[in-house]
Amino acid sequence: MTELLFHEYANIFPLMTPEEYAALVADMRANGYDPTAPIVLYEGQILDGRNRWKAAQDAGVEPTRIEYDGDDPLGFVVRRNLNRRHLNETQRGTVAAKLANIKRGGIRDGNPRHVHQSANLHFDGRISRAQAADMLNVSPRTVATIKAVERAAPDLFEPMAQGSMTANEAMKEVRRRARDATPEPVVEIARRQPFLIVAPAENTGLDNESVDLIITSPPYNLGEAHWPMGGNGRTPRDEGIGYYDGMPEDEYQRWQVACLREFYRVAKPGASLFYNHKVRNRDGGILHPMDWLRNAGNPWTIRQEIIWDRGSTHNHSATLFWPEDERIYWMTKGNPELPNRPIGASTVWSFHGPVANTWHPAPFCEELPRRCMDAVGRAGITVLDPFAGSCTTLKVALELGYDAIGIDISIEYLNRAARENGWTILQKT
Repeated sequence: MTELLFHEYANIFPLMTPEEYAALVADMRANGYDPTAPIVLYEGQILDGRNRWKAAQDAGVEPTRIEYDGDDPLGFVVRRNLNRRHLNETQRGTVAAKLANIKRGGIRDGNPRHVHQSANLHFDGRISRAQAADMLNVSPRTVATIKAVERAAPDLFEPMAQGSMTANEAMKEVRRRARDATPEPVVEIARRQPFLIVAPAENTGLDNESVDLIITSPPYNLGEAHWPMGGNGRTPRDEGIGYYDGMPEDEYQRWQVACLREFYRVAKPGASLFYNHKVRNRDGGILHPMDWLRNAGNPWTIRQEIIWDRGSTHNHSATLFWPEDERIYWMTKGNPELPNRPIGASTVWSFHGPVANTWHPAPFCEELPRRCMDAVGRAGITVLDPFAGSCTTLKVALELGYDAIGIDISIEYLNRAARENGWTILQKT
């Protein structure tokens, strides 16, 4: 039998499980090849019928073959497999993850054909994540979760594709691995340089009671399906902030409490934590940071709430007022250690957010950590940002003469921040 390759469009769907494949081979050996289910060829490769082709070889039978004569090979593969196979949501999500950004076939004279006739989608040569999710009848959030898992743990993609692991189970495994990993320093300690560590915020690896002041802002768990970016609420947050930012809300809030407990562990008695977050809207109501800050598992004392008037917002919804405000919660570990001077500042802060189009998708602006340090900073302290990102907090801390520690799960962000600021890098090997 002639050897044939599988077309890239065919490979976006998972192969049969070993059990399903064994049953197909046994059926062909007993009954021969079913001529009503021919192998479909396109560009000299198998467009549809990979399992049947392999099974025919193992069964020693000759399959029926035909040439695809349509003008939408990708749409043909999607429709054929969705109509024929029973895939769960995660499996469909893995297909959508493969489909997103694939170069579309069937484009002639620059005019894309429709893949999903009922969706009225217009493609510009590549299929976006939102379009792929619509084609496979899954939520963009599921696809975002799967893409995040694939980036963090590629070995978990196949179990999701085969249906033996859901997207949420895979993400929990990613987070478990991150918690169990040994934090690894990647930047040398030197005078007027920060100590940068690749580690998850809930498992920093720092010593107990080793930092004096924590200033940070976690991912907000906006989820691209809930908070579009710009365009008066019309443009999807396709790549978000570069982190997984769409976990189930109850899981997100439990994670935040775990982070707060870790920050408390590494904080000295009297330490302050400034925690920047925002009020979000979902399903017609608000999700407020106090929903988890008031959780009994949060050991910090909530001292004050500061309202930050940013004067602008990245997140727009056509059916809501623009959320130009954020919150900064001042929390303390017991009675706060304060400098011998009045704080002398309001609980309403008005200054613009970060400059647009910077290299990090969600940077701090320098004014925010500077105000926090102006309020409670004192000689000899160590400042920590456990969601360091662009390392703005560390830069300000060093400028004010404090020692600084930055923790982030992304070595790419830490290395970029070090290059931007002239800090010494030790690349991981």
